[in-house]
Amino acid sequence: AFRMQHARVLLGGVGGDYAIGSWLAKAELAVLDGVDFATTGKKTRIDAMLGLEYYGFVENTIALEIVNRHIDDFEGSMRGFPDFAQRDSLETALRWSADWWNARLHTTALAIVLGEKAQDGSVLRFSGDYDIRDGLSAGAGIQIFLAGGDANGLLDPFDQNDRIFLRIKYSF
Repeated sequence: AFRMQHARVLLGGVGGDYAIGSWLAKAELAVLDGVDFATTGKKTRIDAMLGLEYYGFVENTIALEIVNRHIDDFEGSMRGFPDFAQRDSLETALRWSADWWNARLHTTALAIVLGEKAQDGSVLRFSGDYDIRDGLSAGAGIQIFLAGGDANGLLDPFDQNDRIFLRIKYSF
């Protein structure tokens, strides 16, 4: 009989923020022990994030976050299919959010870059949500996947799979 079995992962981390006027500096560090890879088995991964947010514009927020993910005891076989892992990988995210029309329309633009020069791909997402009334909102947006220049780019399979989305949300 087939039985689903899940890998146990131990996670520990620490994070902190520091506000200076309209600026928010933030940092996080996480250690994941027992991350399972198909080609080698369990490894330890260390994630470190530094971020900066600016709230000085009326009804606008700009945020930048940079994450480095490091895999301990990395083996060359982890680079290819099915793991597509790297010893060190860098992710950068830039987000702009704004509220319009008495804070009833909320817009967000998000860019995520994988790799130092987007060699592993990028994701662009633009969305808007409108509060029709209390508890009822409607939204729309687009998500664009861009393949990287690397032959084993993480987002290559999604390159031709951009998305347009619509949503209606009722909270009661």
